[in-house]
Amino acid sequence: LIMGGRVWSPPDVDRVKEYIKTHLTISPISDGSLQEISLTTGNPKFAAMLLSALVQAADDYLRNRESMRASASIKYWQAQLDRATSQDLRNALIAAIVDSQRRAVFADVDLPFSVEVTDPVSVPDRSSGPKALLVMVGAIFLGLAISVFWIVYREFRAKPPMPRS
Repeated sequence: LIMGGRVWSPPDVDRVKEYIKTHLTISPISDGSLQEISLTTGNPKFAAMLLSALVQAADDYLRNRESMRASASIKYWQAQLDRATSQDLRNALIAAIVDSQRRAVFADVDLPFSVEVTDPVSVPDRSSGPKALLVMVGAIFLGLAISVFWIVYREFRAKPPMPRS
């Protein structure tokens, strides 16, 4: 422990979730059909790596979920088709199977599934946060100004007013 800090330990799911929740910003761009995802952190290279990994993980998760749903739908519709006797019902079930197969193909194609990155992750050339030296110098001058004001105020308040002659 250094000056009351916590000992480092590997992050658990809750700490990662809280970190992302407090540092990640998703905001619409212009008409709202595009979204900008940004991550504010002290390490821009880490932010770029984490953003890329988050986008890829979200895309993979949604792709896998859609693929599983489409496969389950195909099995379900196929089982219904095997029992159907009416030609109209069979035609409707075949259309449902074709639609589910189309969804399965879209999920299995090796292209972005749910998120298409229009601009690659970029790292700013300079830090966009407050300049530490400037903040420190400003705080010193503010502290000095308040101290001088307090000393002058107490000095004038402690002395009784001088009588006028």
